[in-house]
Amino acid sequence: MTGAESPVSEKQERSGNVEYRKTLKYETHFLRKPPYILITKHSKHDYGYDGIGRLTSANGSYLGITEGNLSRRFQQSFGYAKNGNLTAKRIHDPGNGNITDEWSYQYTNHQVTNIDSSRTGADTLTLQY
Repeated sequence: MTGAESPVSEKQERSGNVEYRKTLKYETHFLRKPPYILITKHSKHDYGYDGIGRLTSANGSYLGITEGNLSRRFQQSFGYAKNGNLTAKRIHDPGNGNITDEWSYQYTNHQVTNIDSSRTGADTLTLQY
C-alpha cells in the first residue's frame, strides 16, 4: 500500500481544509467523531494580505464555552510603517466593525521597545522591553 492509498493518509487529507496562495488565505479544522462525518471543529479563520504579503486582517470564529456562547466571532486588522514594522493591531467588534482595542507598537532600531493598549482600567496592556 502506498501513501496515497493509505487510510491514514486519506484521513489526514479529510481532517482539514487549508488554501494557500503564496500566503495562507483561510483555514478550517475538522473533528472526526462517530459516525465519522466531518464536523467543523472549534475555529475558522480568514486572512487578508496587502500587495507585499503582510497580514492586514484576520477574521473568524472559535468555540467560546466560558462565555456561555458556543460560537464567538473575532475581527482584527493590522497597520505597518513604510519600513515594514508592525505599528498597530486593532481588535474590532465583529458585529459593527468598530475598534474596541488598539495596540500601538514603538521601535528603536527596528526592535520593539513598547506595546501599549488603548484600553483602560483592569483591561490595560502595556509591555516595555
